[in-house]
Amino acid sequence: MRSWWPLTRMMVMSSLRSRVSLFFAFAFPLIFVFAFGYIFGGDDPARIRFVAAQLFTMIVIANGLFGLGNLLLMIRQKGVLRRLYTTPMSKHAVLSGVLAAWLLINSLTFVIVLGVFEAVFHAGIAHRAIALWVLFLLCASAIAGIAFVLASIVERPEGLAMGANALFFPMLFLSGLSIPMFFMPEWLQRIGRVMPSYAMLEFFRSLTENRPLGMMGMIYGIAIALVGIGGYMAAVAVYRWDPQQRLGKTQKVQLVTALALIFVIPRVGISLGQSVQQLRSWLTPRYIIAAGHVFDGDRVLPDSPIYIGIQDERIVFVSASVPDGWRSARIRDLRDAWVMPAMADLHAHLESPVIPVFDPTFSEEDRLRHDLIAGYVGSGITTVRSFGDDFKRLLELREIAEAGLRPYPRLLISGPILTAPGGHPLELPVFQWMSEEFRKRRVVEVADPDAARTALQALLREFRPDWIKIVYDAGDPTMFHTLPRLSRPTLQTLIQEAHRAGLRVAVHISKLEELRDAVLFGADMIEHIPLDAPIDDVTLAEMQRRGTIVCPTVFVIEGFRRQWGGMRIVDDFIRQRLLPPLRARLDRGGGFRRIEMIPEQYRPWIRDRMSAHVEQQLQTAYDNVKRLVNAGIPLVAGSDAGNPDVYHGPGLIHEVEALVRAGVTPLQALRAATAEAGHVVNMPIGRVRPGYVADLVILAQDPTTDVRRLRTLREVVYRGRFYAVEQLLR
Repeated sequence: MRSWWPLTRMMVMSSLRSRVSLFFAFAFPLIFVFAFGYIFGGDDPARIRFVAAQLFTMIVIANGLFGLGNLLLMIRQKGVLRRLYTTPMSKHAVLSGVLAAWLLINSLTFVIVLGVFEAVFHAGIAHRAIALWVLFLLCASAIAGIAFVLASIVERPEGLAMGANALFFPMLFLSGLSIPMFFMPEWLQRIGRVMPSYAMLEFFRSLTENRPLGMMGMIYGIAIALVGIGGYMAAVAVYRWDPQQRLGKTQKVQLVTALALIFVIPRVGISLGQSVQQLRSWLTPRYIIAAGHVFDGDRVLPDSPIYIGIQDERIVFVSASVPDGWRSARIRDLRDAWVMPAMADLHAHLESPVIPVFDPTFSEEDRLRHDLIAGYVGSGITTVRSFGDDFKRLLELREIAEAGLRPYPRLLISGPILTAPGGHPLELPVFQWMSEEFRKRRVVEVADPDAARTALQALLREFRPDWIKIVYDAGDPTMFHTLPRLSRPTLQTLIQEAHRAGLRVAVHISKLEELRDAVLFGADMIEHIPLDAPIDDVTLAEMQRRGTIVCPTVFVIEGFRRQWGGMRIVDDFIRQRLLPPLRARLDRGGGFRRIEMIPEQYRPWIRDRMSAHVEQQLQTAYDNVKRLVNAGIPLVAGSDAGNPDVYHGPGLIHEVEALVRAGVTPLQALRAATAEAGHVVNMPIGRVRPGYVADLVILAQDPTTDVRRLRTLREVVYRGRFYAVEQLLR
């Protein structure tokens, strides 16, 4: 130890005498901080905080690869290491001394950069200085591991520059540091997420933008630490003390392999983090909720209080008293609250933004992840069925949710929508802006029965969807808005082939004729409801006989009236669940309005004509909902989120309220969002009963007499774990 500190001090002085090391330690960071700050940040602290995460990551990587790499090469070429080799000091002592010196230099770099962010750009991150400093040093240690390995391979400064650039630029461009990842093809995104720079950037963003990572923070920390440890151990094994010393063939293979593995280690970290989370779930203690009132998904339980025992993510008992074996368990006193099952939204388009935002600091990936937690779980919705979204992206999110790493809702994924060539939804503007590759991952066009078989076979080769969605909709001929529609044989073939593969089918319709065909050919679920005519008794009887389920999406139909009337849906419940850029756009009157697409001089005439037509459609929809309920046809709640004014999460509460406006009782509407939904998806959700998943919502007021009280949400229990609403909204 007596010789270690002088060595560390000598390395610090060597760094300060090296122009290259000085440049990357101090000049490079300041150049980029001022350039990025003035160009992209300006006077907006939110943008500065967004830029700060990227700059911290970029500075750590460039400083380590170029600055530390140059220092290691310089002290070897000048014979410093050769002289140290003749002393009793071990490789560990020398390399750890270099690392300690480098961390001291990086600490000074951090203080300068943070000072500029605060003094010049008023970023407002000084209160997180300690956490940022610790993360900065952790990342610097990880990059130092890579630099140690790189310096063991190269022999000259030119080789170091080539090697450092070969590592720096892929991390710069593929992991979101310079180009938003959602602009990249999926295969490039997958490569970027494996790089250590991705974990570093996400971790820095969680601190600068106050976005809690939960378990993902531990996983990113493990991944970053493993990168540094792997590089350090590889360098110790084969480090060269003398510039004349040559690496053997075996050593070169070992080093190149170690360098390649550094980019796989983040995956190892994720797997380790998942194992830790699994162990944590095994050790989770059991507890009891003492609820004042309980709606169990079917009815209001008569006793008060009701005791609900929860262990290992499941409900163990629901009783008016505590069983003998549970008397030592912790009790959560909620006798002043209502408890009901968490809800399920069975019709959502997760990748469709309700409000388009064009902002360089706004990532569509961030919007999706925020909506899943703050929008859905933050509204008491823990299960979502997705239609027409990129299944590869959602499968990754589902894997994270099932491992318990983030409180994303339970995802049921249908994959691409099957429709006629040029049919709905391809007429929507968003599909005109998409590249062909993006469009094909969300919509598959089917021309005839043979193409139907081919399309389903191709889909099943890629993944097994939870549902198949088919569009069978010719538009609205009465308003000169006609669309191509599948032929009846093609629809029949799609349903038959899906059933043959063991998949259930949801069919989108808008007219009575389309409903009849879909029911006759065996559709398991109908999406939407006829708007042109009342459902006749013969069709209702056939639906009863076949067990057809309906997801009416009444709120979207009400939205037609709002769209042509120029009305907007804005309330605090929605605003609290939006990302700040979306909230600001909403406050400025953002969003899509059909009436605004019409020249102003024609708007009064169009508004009158369309309003009368839409009002007639809405009354037909209300009447058909009542007919379905009176005939005993099961209804489930689906928001159709992603449409104008149908926000991800709050849209389902609007749908439950719309079902009541259509004539459904509050209890029936709540069942549609809970018990019926669980039955339809064949999962143990939607009920407060023993054996069911412990997905619950805690409300301040009784929702069974007024469904608007779903907005009095206080807490969410998801997979047996309590989340305060304020925690989810962050």
